[in-house]
Amino acid sequence: MGVRSGDAGAGGRPSPSVDLLPSGGLSAAGTAHVPGRALALDALGIRRRLRDHPRDAGSWGEPAFAREVDLVRRHLAPIATRRSLSSSYSRESFRAATASAAAATGVRPAHIAYAVRWLELGDGRPRPPWSDLVTGRG
Repeated sequence: MGVRSGDAGAGGRPSPSVDLLPSGGLSAAGTAHVPGRALALDALGIRRRLRDHPRDAGSWGEPAFAREVDLVRRHLAPIATRRSLSSSYSRESFRAATASAAAATGVRPAHIAYAVRWLELGDGRPRPPWSDLVTGRG
């Protein structure tokens, strides 16, 4: 699949939205594998929120929420490919996430942890702990 007009960002690098897609971009049918697409969309949403409102994190910045995100991220660290991460994501269904964290933020810590790992696997750059990302120190 070649690079289409509009796919390259500054310096010839793919745009962030292309970087977020599962390996291989879109399938012939025009849709990505469902878990991979969900992870890409979660990652995009998190990137935007952190970029646009890094210090206005609300409950995302709460220490308990950050601990949960970082705990899940440690469990996901051994996963080495987006395909494996997508597979894990589809099996989890976030049954173990706490209802209080989800109710307070609208997004469960596990969703954030998976999305951050998706970003890491996409560009090969490890991210700092969640509290540093939220406060703009990361």
